[in-house]
Amino acid sequence: YGLTLLPRVCDKVTDLVDFVEALMEILPSNYLLAFSVCKKLSSNATKCSASLSFWASSLLVNALFHAVPIAPEYAWVEAADVLHDLTDIKCIQESFHKKAVSVYPFSIKLWKSYLRLCETEGNVESVKKAAKEKGIELD
Repeated sequence: YGLTLLPRVCDKVTDLVDFVEALMEILPSNYLLAFSVCKKLSSNATKCSASLSFWASSLLVNALFHAVPIAPEYAWVEAADVLHDLTDIKCIQESFHKKAVSVYPFSIKLWKSYLRLCETEGNVESVKKAAKEKGIELD
């Protein structure tokens, strides 16, 4: 499912991308594989370009969005952390968080992650208000 599907040694990043894309075409909801790819790319050993970071982030988000049954809450929380570490592309992170809190509206961890993201943009009050509507106090 995940790390076991990735080649141990990959000389070219393009080979890794092609390999993972082929696997994801077969099973687009394989978020464990997407996690493994993101973790591999965000490790210190691998230099990750902005385009590669975008691809990996999109891969993870799409895999979670396609998962049936819905991925467990801990997977969404871990994905929020991975996205925070992997990319500075706010639109992907914001889209992910909006979906995550709609899937798990009572998850304090996801709401706090969303709040942490919005602190950099200044949208803190709107997130706090949305959480409060669900009965969650974020302070």
